[in-house]
Amino acid sequence: MKFEISRVEVWAGEVQDRRGALADTLKSVLDAGADLDFIIARPSPVKPGTGILYLAPLAGETQLKAAEDCGLHPSSHIQALRVIGPDQRGLAERITRSIADADINISGLTAGRMGDRCVLYLRFEQHGAVERAHKTLEETLD
Repeated sequence: MKFEISRVEVWAGEVQDRRGALADTLKSVLDAGADLDFIIARPSPVKPGTGILYLAPLAGETQLKAAEDCGLHPSSHIQALRVIGPDQRGLAERITRSIADADINISGLTAGRMGDRCVLYLRFEQHGAVERAHKTLEETLD
């Protein structure tokens, strides 16, 4: 089973920290046809009473409009790669080590597995890091 490595545009925005606000936002983008495979919601570290929502992927005019109507936007400071493939013991360390050895800094990692498959989302902030990390992972995971 091969690995799928792809660049991901992460959308982000503020959500009120109240019952149902997250569900309402998710419903809006789902009603527009989104099939999300990445969702992170957490309290805002700087604005009490609000949270920050990150999600992906969105595609097509209808989904993008629905997200924008909810106050979400493509994150200009988050560059991300998604790695999907067979789960292997030590895989996250192997991936992060190969990227570090290529002199690329990872500023965030979210990972999970289901059965014998795993998915990792890697976040970068350096200019050009996504492209360099993508190439490094293609060589590492071949």
